[in-house]
Amino acid sequence: MTESQEQLQKTLDKYSLLLDTSGKYTPFFQIEDFNESSRELFISDTEYEIVLAERAKPYLRKKFSDINELLYWLTTEAIKKIVSQNREKDRKGKSLSEYLKNVYQQQKELMHMINDEWAERFYLERLEYGKRVMKISD
Repeated sequence: MTESQEQLQKTLDKYSLLLDTSGKYTPFFQIEDFNESSRELFISDTEYEIVLAERAKPYLRKKFSDINELLYWLTTEAIKKIVSQNREKDRKGKSLSEYLKNVYQQQKELMHMINDEWAERFYLERLEYGKRVMKISD
């Protein structure tokens, strides 16, 4: 691992510990895992690029010029996954709008453990997504 990758991994490990609600610490992102055929992380002096692939065909390519934007994106993906693990039991008896607002609120609370500004940004992005794609109401 390069020095840049090691520093990035240390930050992500710190975030994983903060988000560990289960008491069983598991890092939500391992840079060395990105050497698999399905995931790659490229770091240059000016840019970070993530490529996710399935069956050796890329389906997502994201570039970041700012490490904080990369960290934000990786953290939002981890938080969405953490919250989604409890979805089915939380869904019963609720409208889609009510359920999604609850999910977004849980995501926001987790993000506050990392960064307050990111939490507000993430929550507003998720609400906008819900309104635009899922057609939830205010």
